[in-house]
Amino acid sequence: MKGYLGDRYLAKQLGVLSENIEIAKMLCFEVICLGAINSLSKNFLCVKEFVRAYPELTNKITNEHPEYFIDGSILRLCVNDEAILNKLLASG
Repeated sequence: MKGYLGDRYLAKQLGVLSENIEIAKMLCFEVICLGAINSLSKNFLCVKEFVRAYPELTNKITNEHPEYFIDGSILRLCVNDEAILNKLLASG
């Protein structure tokens, strides 16, 4: 997973615009969440690793694209701020 999320690899594929790289990483996060929630084992290890590796981007996803979390169980795993978590769970 890390090789495909690296800035160098993404810049080679998408161009050097940091906005393109950020969007690609955000969409990768959504796909990781989809894979985790649809797996029989519900293994969230890749989600946890993404959140650990990209905390600022995770905050941006929380604020701008909370739908990328796919499910409340993933949201609970990733969002530590109780007020934000309650707001997002209530709106979903």
